[in-house]
Order: sequence, then C-alpha cells, then structure tokens
Amino acid sequence: MVSNKLHPSVEQFREFVNKHPKLKKELRSNRESLQHYYEKWLLLGEDDPFFDDYRSDDHHDQSQEKKSTDKKEWMNQFVQMVDQVNWENINGHIHHLNGALGNLETLVKQFQEMKNSPKGPGNNNFPFLKD
Repeated sequence: MVSNKLHPSVEQFREFVNKHPKLKKELRSNRESLQHYYEKWLLLGEDDPFFDDYRSDDHHDQSQEKKSTDKKEWMNQFVQMVDQVNWENINGHIHHLNGALGNLETLVKQFQEMKNSPKGPGNNNFPFLKD
C-alpha cells in the first residue's frame, strides 16, 4: 500500500493557505503558480511583509485593536503620572527661578550702566576704592 502523506512543510503551507482566504483566492485565480508562493513561504516565513496583503481582515483588525489598546494604556499611564505631580511645589520652583532671573537682569543692567557711563577722574564707580 502506498501512503499519500505529504511532507510536513507542505502540510504547514497548506494550513497557512487555509488560514488566509485572500491567498487561497489568489492561488485559485492562477495569477502565480503555487510553487512561487510555496517558495516565498519557505524562504521568507509566514510573518514576512510579502504576505501582508493576503492576511485576513481579522488579523489586521486584531493588530489595529492591539495598537489602540497600547495607546490607551500609554495615555492612562501618562494621566496617572500627571496626577502625581505636586503642582504647588513646581509653582514654588518657578517663583524662585523668576526671582533669580530678575536679580540677574538687575545685575546685568548695573554693569551696562557702568560700561556706558563717561570715565573721568571724578567719576569713580567704586567709591570705596578711593585713597
């Protein structure tokens, strides 16, 4: 008796084709040979982008749903992080920084006035240096 068992890789390809109705339809339309797709599947693997066009819409919808869920999780984490921020503490830091910048601005103005003032023997910007 002769056994009609197929090679395991052929069986796996057959299962792959049955999972993807678009690929099955393409094979039945005879646009490309079965051998062509089998070789691509064997060399590239079933996750290769070559087969993306033949994946069922369910697979596409699942991946879109997963991306949407990931975005929602990220947003929830972001909102939780923002809720944990002590805004009064940040407001105090901003107030102190504003004061420091004001002091720096005053200091720069004083140095500019000293630089722009006329120099002469009677005009000493540092009176404590007089003899």
